[in-house]
Amino acid sequence: MSESLVSIKLQQKQDYQFEVSFGDLVPPLLADEPAPLGSGLGPSPVLR
Repeated sequence: MSESLVSIKLQQKQDYQFEVSFGDLVPPLLADEPAPLGSGLGPSPVLR
């Protein structure tokens, strides 16, 4: 059985807004905290 390595890159864009990259096969995801911490422009990076 062959094992594959999964790489995730997290880059802070501004304040509480992050771009999450999963490699070339999936488009980047914008994660953003809801107000008052962030702008709510993407899903919250924290499970609630």
